[in-house]
Amino acid sequence: MNLPFFIRTLITLILSIVIVSYSSLALVLLFIGWIIIFIPFSYYSAKNSITHVSNSLLSSSAVSAATVEIVENHELIPAFGTEDFEINKFDQVTEKERLAYSKAQNKIDITEFIQRLLLISLPVSITLFLIFSDTMTSLTPGSIASIFSFTLILTNQIGDFGKGVLAGTEISERLNVALKKSKNPSQIKDIKSYGHEHPQHWDIEFNNVAFSYGNDGSSSNLSEINLKIKENEKIGVVGFSGAGKTTLLKLLRGYYRPDSGQVSIGGIDLKSIHNRALTQNISEVSQSIPLFHRSIRENVAYGCEEISDEEIWKILEKAQISEFVKKLPNGLDTIVGVRGQKLSGGEKARIGIARALIRKSKIILFDEATASLDSDSGSLIQQGLSELIKDRTFIAIAHRLSTLRQMDRIILMEKGKIIADGTHESLIQQNKVYKRLWETQSIL
Repeated sequence: MNLPFFIRTLITLILSIVIVSYSSLALVLLFIGWIIIFIPFSYYSAKNSITHVSNSLLSSSAVSAATVEIVENHELIPAFGTEDFEINKFDQVTEKERLAYSKAQNKIDITEFIQRLLLISLPVSITLFLIFSDTMTSLTPGSIASIFSFTLILTNQIGDFGKGVLAGTEISERLNVALKKSKNPSQIKDIKSYGHEHPQHWDIEFNNVAFSYGNDGSSSNLSEINLKIKENEKIGVVGFSGAGKTTLLKLLRGYYRPDSGQVSIGGIDLKSIHNRALTQNISEVSQSIPLFHRSIRENVAYGCEEISDEEIWKILEKAQISEFVKKLPNGLDTIVGVRGQKLSGGEKARIGIARALIRKSKIILFDEATASLDSDSGSLIQQGLSELIKDRTFIAIAHRLSTLRQMDRIILMEKGKIIADGTHESLIQQNKVYKRLWETQSIL
């Protein structure tokens, strides 16, 4: 956007110097000296003021985050009687943003003020030069008028140039701040681009995989992970909290890259597989079900190009929520609210399960997907799942071991490592940790 403007400024500058040079070489040197001072000052003062702009942007985003947090927890706050605490905390955040904005704006105002002084200094310097030199006596009134005309044109153009540099630098800094925040959320490592290969089969393999969330590798979350899962195999993943179960699935999704080792599907390293091949063939249902402020139909069919209402109803029936949807006044057209707030936890879970299963994905991942369901609902969904996952690879994380008894294999994790791998019956007999987990849940 600024390129045509800068070109116009450059042309004006060259023409002004050429025309003034016919009247006085000394005036040309004065023009050039002034420009040499003004342009670097505009650039470096703009760069200097942008530091405060960055702080203001970060403070502004903190206000937005605090606002969203309060709105989302509007029921929790009065329930705990923490209104005064939250008000004081919000006041502190807004005051910090106000101060940061004031510093940034003051710095910009000072820069603009000095730029204006420099702009005025050129015609003043030319006037003084003409008054106290012999040049004025040799110039015609028309030449003097022309010199001042070109001086005003030039200062106007250069002044706009200074504003353009300031505005351009500010926009650049806004983009940099936004990109840095989006590329590094919560210290998560950057997701890199993928290749162009498509797997011919869907066997999964983790080969000596290690991964840590810390950039320095100081806090290891997974280590020495060696695991093979055949296509269409049904796998359960269990372990105490923090064992690395969810991280294992995120590595398979390609959200993270291992620090060492290799994750492959169909014998192809994950980083060489086309991204669309992964998103189309891996579906996930997590404990926190993300839903859009849209209709049930749109949420269930999300990511599918052509799905009929008949197919949606079949999936809803398997997910044990079709009767609930039929009773709604608008049926499939019912809006679920922001993040599905009009639905209960169990209803959101069923919608999420239906959304994952309606796609023709080769791999289905369940991360505590039925944790919010009662025992009866969970049992009914398990019955529907057995048919829907028949020709798919199914990997499920669950704290309730009873939901995983029928799996082909169960993986037991502890402190970021796989410590056991086998059927439910074999693990009961051979592994003390798994046996303790099972007996504890059986008592409960």
